[in-house]
Amino acid sequence: MMATSGSRLPVVLLWHMHQPQYRDALTGQYVLPWTYLHAIKDYTDMAAHLEGNSSGRAVVNFSPILIEQIQEISRRVTEHLCSGAPLPDPVVSRSNLQMRTGCMATLAATKMFCPGDRTGGSESEADIRLTHDDSGVYLTAMNGALLSQPDLPRGDCRDAYPKEKRIRIDGLGPGDDICLHTHDRHWTHAFFTDVISPASDQIVFWQITRKR
Repeated sequence: MMATSGSRLPVVLLWHMHQPQYRDALTGQYVLPWTYLHAIKDYTDMAAHLEGNSSGRAVVNFSPILIEQIQEISRRVTEHLCSGAPLPDPVVSRSNLQMRTGCMATLAATKMFCPGDRTGGSESEADIRLTHDDSGVYLTAMNGALLSQPDLPRGDCRDAYPKEKRIRIDGLGPGDDICLHTHDRHWTHAFFTDVISPASDQIVFWQITRKR
């Protein structure tokens, strides 16, 4: 129905959260990290937006299987912190990394280092290097690591087949992501958090690395 001039058009903001069951019924391990990942990042961010806007209104819906997974992951993370029980998701590392041009990163160790640094990083254990030339900004894979092209078809790494040794990343930003096979054969999902311009001499991204 079209709103007439000067009238108000009611709008309902609906956030519908749903994930399939990712837990392997035989092993009890989560085979994909998306419930855990969204719970520590997106779901809490959305609640914070509502808390920060006293006049904001939204309808929030969680599917039952998603609620069950969040509750189980919360319980098992608490058990891990209290008694050292194994985590339900084989996460190797997660971090927010800032890389400068010429610098490298070892993702499983969440280590970023640059040539000449005294941080103890070694090129032989690096997964990626940030490079910049007249044509743009690039990520270059190192030591057998491989990169996917940006903008994954399903928004995660399930259908990604990293095979690139170098990808151009200027023009990317929030909402863009890539997958990597690290040099030590783990999976990394990286999310760009700042806009990357052709003149950028550094990038910021959030990454989660899991056992294959």
